Amino acid sequence: DLMLPSMVDYDYWLAKGRQTKTPLATQVEVMRQMAIVTGGRVHAFVPFDPLRQVAFDLGKSSTGSFSLVTDAIDTKGCVGVKLYPPMGFAALGNKDLRTKDGGLFWKRPWLPDWTATPELGQKLDDAMSTMLEWCERFDVPVMAHTNVSNGVTDEFEELASSKYWAEALSSFPRLRVSFGHFGDTSPVEDGLERARGFTALMSQDKAAAGANAFADAGYFVEVIRKQPELLKNLRQLYEDPLPPGRAPLATRFMYGTDWEMTLTEGDINEYLADFVSLFNELETRPAIREQRVADLSGRFFGGNAADWAGLRKGEPTRKRLDAFYSAHGVSTPDWAAKLG
Repeated sequence: DLMLPSMVDYDYWLAKGRQTKTPLATQVEVMRQMAIVTGGRVHAFVPFDPLRQVAFDLGKSSTGSFSLVTDAIDTKGCVGVKLYPPMGFAALGNKDLRTKDGGLFWKRPWLPDWTATPELGQKLDDAMSTMLEWCERFDVPVMAHTNVSNGVTDEFEELASSKYWAEALSSFPRLRVSFGHFGDTSPVEDGLERARGFTALMSQDKAAAGANAFADAGYFVEVIRKQPELLKNLRQLYEDPLPPGRAPLATRFMYGTDWEMTLTEGDINEYLADFVSLFNELETRPAIREQRVADLSGRFFGGNAADWAGLRKGEPTRKRLDAFYSAHGVSTPDWAAKLG
């Protein structure tokens, strides 16, 4: 019914600011047109890069990240914001970062020379705070890469960790955020420690930090070849004792694919069917039934995503999309009709 692809902005982290052949503004326009021609079945998450914003604020870039994001969401049919911390920034807490020997954290040969200053961490925090405050104020969902992967160094990859998101949610408690990959794409191989770090941030209390914190199963390819082991691990996560105030995972965990990466695994025709089978098994567990969460599969395969992104009628994201459809002559898509 609905695909929410995520875009990325690596220009400053991998190419010292040199843009891709197709500029980000053009990519956003392409996604706007895709939303129209697919009848509201494809809506993108637009990337925010705090380093691009810092470069813009310092007069070193002609394009800012904040204005790109806000315009894409307000007028181009984009749903939310994509963040990729392992490129080299934390959700918050950049001002305290140092190398292991106490040196400048962003003094790296692959980054622009102007990043090698003690003030950069605070500037990144300022840029992130501006973006996250806007997202919280207007109920804009955030998709964050939280797997320890794709960073240039181990130090950068660790910036995807839950401790930095704990700091961000302390400052922006109502933020709608999904912890992409649930902290790890291979829970069978690597264990559940990282995932549990993120479940601890999911609050049942609507007034508490993490009231709108979710996670997704993007790139859980172990469902194909190690389904019994993955079932065992997910069962443990679902049945973990709930401390007071923490939300049950059944109301926060969502289906995802990271489809381009999943395709490289080969033999993925049964990826969705394998997840369906896995959740049919999970629903029979007494401990899960005792949580009194109806329709575990329905929540995983769509309901929780609708809650996270604010897609139900009357919610801010839905209002923005309804206005987009009206402006471009798009009939109400099936997903919207189903949600009411």
